Amino acid sequence: MKKLKSLSFFIGLLLAFTGSINIANAGVIDAAHNGNGCCGSSIRGYWFEAPKDFTIDSIWLNTSSGLSTSYRLEVLKLDATPPNFPSSTTNYSTLASFSNLSGIVDVDFSFLTNEIIGLLAWDDNLNMTPYSDDFAQNIDGSPITLARLLRQSLTPGGPISTEPTSANPNIGAIGFTYNSGSVPEPASLALFGLGLAGIYSSRKKKA
Repeated sequence: MKKLKSLSFFIGLLLAFTGSINIANAGVIDAAHNGNGCCGSSIRGYWFEAPKDFTIDSIWLNTSSGLSTSYRLEVLKLDATPPNFPSSTTNYSTLASFSNLSGIVDVDFSFLTNEIIGLLAWDDNLNMTPYSDDFAQNIDGSPITLARLLRQSLTPGGPISTEPTSANPNIGAIGFTYNSGSVPEPASLALFGLGLAGIYSSRKKKA
């Protein structure tokens, strides 16, 4: 009976440990192309505030004929909410600036709760940013609004602005996959299990 109680105790410890782990949740933000777009010499996209910690792990640009086969993309982290056009700001960091992308691209950008993310994209073949009006989205069940983000040039690092969704709901037709939470490394779980087994074996010998 004593040995059974000890074994039950260590099994309970293991279950408690694994039960407390925050397993990652995967999801998709897909802003479908609405048939419109703009502009030949400027770039469009959207910005939003992270409702929780999450990571963008792939990204793409939608067009009327499917995924863009040649586009440029910028990933930004804004210091504050961008001002309404025609005012603008350069208070942001460019995390990445890509060119000549095609289809779905694997990336790895992690963001913390309340950080402000900006995405800009421009299709080389269409000579514009394809638009979407799918601005109401959610990340892991937490609602977000994808607000219009614009820069009046194609040059990375230039001034950016926003426009209220009520005034202009057109945003860049940029989609991405994400995951939130964290997944324990298998090695960590294995070591923890071995440690418990060792303790149990030691107690068993002493008994």
